[in-house]
Amino acid sequence: MVGGHGVDVVDVDTKDDGSVGHLPPFRSFGIHTTPSGGRHYLVRSTGIGKISPLATSAGHVGDYVGGTPNGGSRLLAFLPGSTRPKYPDAGYGIEQPVDLDELFDCGPDDDLIGALVHAGGSREGCRGEGRQLHRGPRLPR
Repeated sequence: MVGGHGVDVVDVDTKDDGSVGHLPPFRSFGIHTTPSGGRHYLVRSTGIGKISPLATSAGHVGDYVGGTPNGGSRLLAFLPGSTRPKYPDAGYGIEQPVDLDELFDCGPDDDLIGALVHAGGSREGCRGEGRQLHRGPRLPR
């Protein structure tokens, strides 16, 4: 799926010590599991472009799969049923089914928007401007 089209993803990267607890509580409308042990929290699109990697003052989260209102700074997220050569014996699963009706009845989460903006997120960027898009801070390995 492509972020920024009504549904975005907070991609928690637990293999790199990412934690959803490094964000303030926010409303999600479904949770998918990843082959590496992480989680995809599906949220209402915020209009904020991708942040990769996503880190807050509390620590590493993972990535933010979003997109700007003008179609820039999009990022992809794999959905359940997808497979990847990197994880040949594992797939994406459903931990909490997605409630699209509820998601589309709600606006973007203000606390999540605040955390993303504080982490350097932006609503700037048009289609085709991929080289000028925000990238989060480099994390030590």
